Amino acid sequence: MSAPHALPARSLTALFLLLAAFAGTARAAGGVVGTNAQPTDDARVFTLMNPLEAEGLNVSICAGGRTSKMQPLEHGVDFAYDPLCGKIFLLREIAFDCAVDMLFVHGRVRDPGLFLFHRPLAAGSVRVILNGARLLEGKGFEVDREKGAVRILDPGIQESGAAYVLRAGEQFFCNCDVTEDVQALLDAEEPAQVAGAQFAGAQFAGEESPSPKFEGDAAGRALYDAMIDAMWEAESLSWVSSYQFGREGDEHPSKATYRIWLKKPNYARVEVCNEQGELTGVLVGDGDHFWIYWPPGKPRYPWEENGGKYAAEYEQYKDSYYMTKRTPVGRHSIGHEVGSLGAGMSMTILDPSTFHGYSDSLQPYVDGVRSLGSDAVADEECDKIEVSIMDHQRSWYLWLSKKDHLPRKLEEVVRVSFNLLVYEDWSEVTLNPEIAPEQFQWKPPEGWKEWDFPPIEEGLLPPGAEAPDFELPAVDGSTIRLSDYRGNVVWLNKWRCG
Repeated sequence: MSAPHALPARSLTALFLLLAAFAGTARAAGGVVGTNAQPTDDARVFTLMNPLEAEGLNVSICAGGRTSKMQPLEHGVDFAYDPLCGKIFLLREIAFDCAVDMLFVHGRVRDPGLFLFHRPLAAGSVRVILNGARLLEGKGFEVDREKGAVRILDPGIQESGAAYVLRAGEQFFCNCDVTEDVQALLDAEEPAQVAGAQFAGAQFAGEESPSPKFEGDAAGRALYDAMIDAMWEAESLSWVSSYQFGREGDEHPSKATYRIWLKKPNYARVEVCNEQGELTGVLVGDGDHFWIYWPPGKPRYPWEENGGKYAAEYEQYKDSYYMTKRTPVGRHSIGHEVGSLGAGMSMTILDPSTFHGYSDSLQPYVDGVRSLGSDAVADEECDKIEVSIMDHQRSWYLWLSKKDHLPRKLEEVVRVSFNLLVYEDWSEVTLNPEIAPEQFQWKPPEGWKEWDFPPIEEGLLPPGAEAPDFELPAVDGSTIRLSDYRGNVVWLNKWRCG
């Protein structure tokens, strides 16, 4: 069977390293590089490690991990480019014979010293080698941790033929061979830090020492990769999961059960039941779209309560609402949809769309995997591994069957001011089962109404209106009040906080 179109994060890293030699040679000839733009969780957005000049930028689709299989794109018609953040935005769907897994980009570097990791960076996690020498943070380079940006201050980066290696966790940027000597420099204990300013001027001095670095191992990584490969290589797959989600110490965490069927190239079906065993929602992937419907009636949201703008419509259509969205191969996420199925689920721990070639949004932040030995789950021998995400801010514990490398038990811990816990127990795991085509077919009956969340604009305050005051607990135990910031611009970020 051919491999799925979308590549995992580790393959993209390998591709980048393969292209590095070309990038370094071209750069020495005048600041022009050929490199790849890496995909993001949004199928329309790709990122560059070095922002390039918009003028003279050439972009081509590269599919299947082959630079020989490319299709040029037209600036302003097929894509737009933001040189400030190094992001390429696809403006339309491109007709191509397989899914796009990266863009190949050729252009002139705007700032040779600026490198974008496009993810938050933990204190002390970045290491930089320039022309064979280790640089000190705050003197040789500086870090904007929130933006995931590193600026090399050493003037050697401006020299023709400058050789650099940057590492943050398991993510590398380099334009030269990583020799044993260079690897030894990267792995050496961190030299004394030099206090310095971030881009915005905040001082590093006074920061707490970073927690001990998570130590992964080759055995754990091999088991994790074998799990991903097992999902990719299967032609069909099904399992039943007992699911639990809640805050540590909750007396009544949310509980549900879901049954799932998956089939190549792009078919899926998920049925979710609540704690009482009652079917609450169904997702059907017919190869082109997800269809979601609720046999007992769609769950009611606050804006649909009596007296709300949508109350009358809800009463009329609650038993005949449905949702739908397009599902390009390798660019959809079942894990993001199960929360809509009415049983109180959050996201699944392992995104089922991995089976279809999807690489979930957390994969770029995986900074280590380690083996925890063997353990038995329901009399089945398993390899247990721990996956560290964002310097151990989030952990997955996976029990992988020695028989097929697929999970039998999964636990997730999200460490914020409290621990958020997710548990899954998989049963009836079946590789390559025969699944009737009817399982992946559904269309809304006549008279049913498509439903979606109201446009965000409806919830915005009118221009000039005073924002209502509120207070929230901070992670340090203090209280944050909006009114404390009166007269200042306040930016609220509510996307996947924690």
